[in-house]
Amino acid sequence: MMITHNDKKQIALDTIAKYQAKRLEAYRKMKLSQLLGKDVLLFAARGVTTASAFVDEAFKAAESSSEETIMGNTRQELAILLSNSADTGDMTVVREGVKYYCEIKSQTNTTNFGSLAAVLQELKYDVDHDQSSAHRTVTNQRIGAALLISRSTKTIDESRVFHCDSVAKQPYSMLEGFHYRYISGRAMWRWVADVDDPIELVQPLAKLDGGQVAKVRADALSRMHQELQKRLKDLKLNDDIDSIYELVKTTWC
Repeated sequence: MMITHNDKKQIALDTIAKYQAKRLEAYRKMKLSQLLGKDVLLFAARGVTTASAFVDEAFKAAESSSEETIMGNTRQELAILLSNSADTGDMTVVREGVKYYCEIKSQTNTTNFGSLAAVLQELKYDVDHDQSSAHRTVTNQRIGAALLISRSTKTIDESRVFHCDSVAKQPYSMLEGFHYRYISGRAMWRWVADVDDPIELVQPLAKLDGGQVAKVRADALSRMHQELQKRLKDLKLNDDIDSIYELVKTTWC
């Protein structure tokens, strides 16, 4: 079934709404103990001198790390939904008469040599299994593999071949000569959804209705400060960075 541009816009809006719901849940569940898990030395070396300032900075760090993970997963979900994929598990699409088994990664730094080999092994298994299926001799459809990078400033669409050209690669000799397509950045989104970026589908961004998320975020930060002040008072500690270290020690098992 063809997906119209309006369908794509609705899919993107619904997916972002799910992301926002996850952020609401994360903020409502956030506790001071999560912030105390951050490296107090890092903040002290940056010039943070009070316990209150630590909470502000650690709060931003905690939300940033979780947001990037959730948004990465959201972009991957969008790619699958917008691609008109054959399924919602491992992404499988047909482009120009070729059935591609795809693996999506959020960023290029998730594709170092070790993880790349693992990904290619999975793709090779899918391709080999499909080509050996009985129905393949009847349909005669070409099969391919594609590694997709959803968030990259580099726009790349090229065919690559894995070669065991070093001692470190010898354990992966079964991948020798394996062909796959590498697509990143805007090229990936064009290939998947015929847009340069999913942002285009949810503009204007100011109308994403993030007001509730902003309110719950502010409430969570206020709650962190209230919990901090209570802990400092109970333990008769001052509002300084060394007191954060004293609170950290109370979490040790």
